[in-house]
Amino acid sequence: MDELQQVMATAAEEDAAGRPWALATIVDVSGSTYRRPGARLVVRDDNSWVGNLSGGCLEGEVLEVGGAVMDDGVPRREFYDLTADEEAIWGWGLGCNGAMDVFVAPSGSARRHLDLLQQGRESGRPFRLVTIVGGPDDAALGATALVPDGGDVVGFADDVPPTAADAQEEVVAVARGLDRSGLVEVGDRTVFVERVTPPLRLLVCGAGHDAIPLVARAAALGWEVVVVDDREVFLDPERFPGAASFVHTPPGEVATATGADERTAAVVMSHNFMRDADYLASLAPVGLAYLGMLGPGTRLERLVDHLDREDIDVRPHLDRVHGPAGLDLAAEGPDEIAVAIVAEVLAATRGAGAGFLRDKDGSIHDDRDPA
Repeated sequence: MDELQQVMATAAEEDAAGRPWALATIVDVSGSTYRRPGARLVVRDDNSWVGNLSGGCLEGEVLEVGGAVMDDGVPRREFYDLTADEEAIWGWGLGCNGAMDVFVAPSGSARRHLDLLQQGRESGRPFRLVTIVGGPDDAALGATALVPDGGDVVGFADDVPPTAADAQEEVVAVARGLDRSGLVEVGDRTVFVERVTPPLRLLVCGAGHDAIPLVARAAALGWEVVVVDDREVFLDPERFPGAASFVHTPPGEVATATGADERTAAVVMSHNFMRDADYLASLAPVGLAYLGMLGPGTRLERLVDHLDREDIDVRPHLDRVHGPAGLDLAAEGPDEIAVAIVAEVLAATRGAGAGFLRDKDGSIHDDRDPA
């Protein structure tokens, strides 16, 4: 379960118990900050929290604001500037050097917000979550709309003032034009637009023993992990408790059987030459977000040559194939190899160079959107 899933689960637990809670969300940042827009935490009424905004720099302050929001039910937006040279004025000994805008909403509007976020994630398609965080009427604060890419808008909540509902068309039009998460002014309102990509879908092709840590590592990041094998007895939920689903299919039919597309990543690791050749033949033409082949580069060459002899040409698609799979971490054993592969999938799908941060010029985050 990743952090966002933990936040959602905690909110659901508090609702089920009839306890108040508040949701704090970073809506804008500048300078060097630990987290980016869209990071969230749930504040419980016992002064505890689940989630993370700053790695400890601001959580105490956010807890106080969350308590006030739970008391009066009025959302608040707070600006925290951690760029001061004299950190002693804060009395915290902060290690950050940036500023962040945090919106804190009570459980009423926050529940609608999380429900729409979950609905968007389950769609399997990119979307924008649009939330009113500033404006002339407090009743509209926290109102949220789900804006799918190319789909129908869901929201705002029915109980917001007519003026907020009337502004929906303008807000949505502006949101669709943004290519990153952040704040935008729309008329007399401040709106947080969050670009969200649903959890990565990873096909693990080959359910052998060394697939177990890979599935566990990927599932811990909140990815939708699908375990694939033509040997049904290997598709055992007890061996792969983090798997979202299992697909029993011949390797040559894997792309069709799993609905693989450009938002899907895959790792081929059956350790059987003929199976891996069929997996490669089926998946390479799809244009996956990532396709990793376990084993040395010479083995990938042999697989490609074998398919050539079968009149199957995968060479035009090899620019997306990573063989051997994984970053060069000098990994040993299934657990370390799983870390190297998961790290490479992250780098490849986010367009990152995967080098040492100490060797990187400029900001850690660059201009890449967390989505």
